[in-house]
Amino acid sequence: MKKLLFCSLVICMALFASCSKDSSSTGNNGGGGGGGGNTTVGKKISELYHSEENYAYVSYDNGITWTQIGHYESDNQLKERWHWNNDKITSIDYYHSDQYEYTYDFSYNSDGLVSQIVRDWEGVEKTVISYNNQTISKFEQYWDGIMQSAWKLEYSNGKISRIKCEYWNPDNILAKSQDNILSKLLNIDVKNFADNFNSKDQLPYIDLTWSGNNVRKVELNASDHPMVESYVYDNKKNPYYGGNSLMATLFIDADFSILSENNVTNSTLTENDETEHYTYSYNYYEDYPMQMSSYSEYTYTSSDGIYKDTYFDSYSYVYLTE
Repeated sequence: MKKLLFCSLVICMALFASCSKDSSSTGNNGGGGGGGGNTTVGKKISELYHSEENYAYVSYDNGITWTQIGHYESDNQLKERWHWNNDKITSIDYYHSDQYEYTYDFSYNSDGLVSQIVRDWEGVEKTVISYNNQTISKFEQYWDGIMQSAWKLEYSNGKISRIKCEYWNPDNILAKSQDNILSKLLNIDVKNFADNFNSKDQLPYIDLTWSGNNVRKVELNASDHPMVESYVYDNKKNPYYGGNSLMATLFIDADFSILSENNVTNSTLTENDETEHYTYSYNYYEDYPMQMSSYSEYTYTSSDGIYKDTYFDSYSYVYLTE
């Protein structure tokens, strides 16, 4: 099942901030190396810190009583670090348990739009982005120079209505590692059904339903693997709303709600008759979220009982000052 990744949300915040006016105000957003306290809210994000607490339970009496069988907790740890060249983000470093893992490098075309996203980590992963009149038209993903998949974007009333797979490598290396675009678009495990993409008629596509400027529903159409996700939003400003460069980062690790004008407060994911719920809360500054917390719960049934996993996540930011 899916577990939402916020890293791309913050990437989008950073990219949006690069072309917005600097508010240059001070607020307590809990950022910094595990500490909290005041940080200056500038126009460019420099670091993301993450803390989490997860629990696992089991019930042998149909959910009447629950027994804790697992627990994991981590303090605020460095998750990501951004590098800038004037108003363009050039790369993002990713960390695990405060230890550096890999970097995504951004390249831009002559119009100042993201044209390539590259990660060199146990092989070279590259996403190539094509445009039609400065609107994203296609994504292609490569591994060590070999195309793994290609995706076409379709629009209705100026908004993305469908993302359709036009090519899927039958030996897709990235699918096996969960780094393929389909996994990154939906944050789900595709290894169990990607082998069925053996003809053009069976290639997956994703439909988006909008309500105003917010994505309300996302539907994955794939052989033997239907998936539907729905969203509920607040009435505050989504700081990374709009812009082709922002939309390009959707293909790193993202949730479709980042395309919306407002901030998601609840989402429900139904995948193969299993349902998972997510709840999000924010600390706002001038109607923009400056800190995010999330809670999700996943329940599934096996032959010996009902299992439940709960996830508590908190994300805080450090900003560059000018």
